[in-house]
Amino acid sequence: MGALAMPNMGRREDFLFLGKKLDLSRVPPLRREEQGSVIVVLATDAPLLPEQLSRLARRGALGLARTGAPASPGSGDFLVAFSTAYRLPRGAKRLRVEFVPDHGLGQLYRAAAEVTEEAVLSALLAARDMGGRRGFVPALPHSLVAG
Repeated sequence: MGALAMPNMGRREDFLFLGKKLDLSRVPPLRREEQGSVIVVLATDAPLLPEQLSRLARRGALGLARTGAPASPGSGDFLVAFSTAYRLPRGAKRLRVEFVPDHGLGQLYRAAAEVTEEAVLSALLAARDMGGRRGFVPALPHSLVAG
């Protein structure tokens, strides 16, 4: 399972790195309201049905929570999951499909949360300083999470 995340949400004060709050005393505070959104795309090669993929995407929200991401009013959090298990031949009249039974989804749910958390952390650590119409936003200093 893999995940791609585009996080643009939350506040630094709420950010958790591997379950721990960071010491932000040496970092200038950001004057930002609790708003924004996040997009997460989960991909798996497990053969899952559409409803199972929907449930898998919802488990990605648990990974967001692990990073301290709030579900604030007005946030546009969007999580989607897809499977690459089958290729549908053009013009096929019949297909034989096998899928993971519901009682076997526990490990996939856990993986969805873990890869979502990792994707958000990776995106935040890869971010660079940025300027925009509302001013300058410094990137998260890597020294905060090193060690």
